[in-house]
Amino acid sequence: MDAKIYALILSGGKGSRMGNQDKGLVPYKGRPLIEHVLDIIRPQVQEIVISANRNLDQYQQYTSKLVKDTESENRGPLAGVHSGLQKIDAPYTLLVACDQPMLPVDLVEKLYAPFITNPELQVSCAKVLGSIQPLNAIIKTELSKELDIFIGRDEYSVKRWYQTLNTYQVDFSTQAEHFANVNETSQLI
Repeated sequence: MDAKIYALILSGGKGSRMGNQDKGLVPYKGRPLIEHVLDIIRPQVQEIVISANRNLDQYQQYTSKLVKDTESENRGPLAGVHSGLQKIDAPYTLLVACDQPMLPVDLVEKLYAPFITNPELQVSCAKVLGSIQPLNAIIKTELSKELDIFIGRDEYSVKRWYQTLNTYQVDFSTQAEHFANVNETSQLI
């Protein structure tokens, strides 16, 4: 693939369903969750940016491009996307969450393919079993301006933001098991 794509891994959540632990650093199969995501994503992109709001020194070991939400309070993943896009110097940005340790090894290839045939496309998002996966998407990095306007209206829903954009949904239903999130301590192995 000849496109320059950076990944933005969102690790800034509160982890409320996990006792307020930093989910990206929670051990899963003997290693922090984020390491599993990095193993899958790193070969698919040119650079990794991590959005985190705590334990920044620990996340620093995984990338030199680390961002913290600019919003004064936790506004969800879109605040992390907003901060992350400021650090990305590539035309396309892959969005993924830190709690999906089994993402497909062809995620970027499949999400990028619609951009080849449709240059007007702004977002290519995964859809699994009929449900959109807003944090498994490739977006045009230049959308930071549109995101400024959206957030300026005090809106923070990723799905609603995509509804204002030229968005294509890529069906990953045959790979549904790869999109499982680790959200609770009972899922840790």
